[in-house]
Amino acid sequence: MMAFSLDSVERVEFFKRDRVTTDLICCQVTFGGDHWLEWDEDMPDWRGMLALLERLPGFDRNWYSKVSQPPFEPSYHIAFARHP
Repeated sequence: MMAFSLDSVERVEFFKRDRVTTDLICCQVTFGGDHWLEWDEDMPDWRGMLALLERLPGFDRNWYSKVSQPPFEPSYHIAFARHP
């Protein structure tokens, strides 16, 4: 898994991509400026990345229910923003 400091995280956004027969849940972590990383649920380090992000103060742990439904529809949720 990519190592980064939680103090450097500015924003965590979840969204899904339509893959015709399934949806792909994705996460973009922004570190300020134009620096960001993106993960998706098919990547091997997905669970480790989520466990790390859940330690952010005020992180919305209910993000999955807000992004996963309804199926095959665009969905987007900000789970953390350092400066809302």
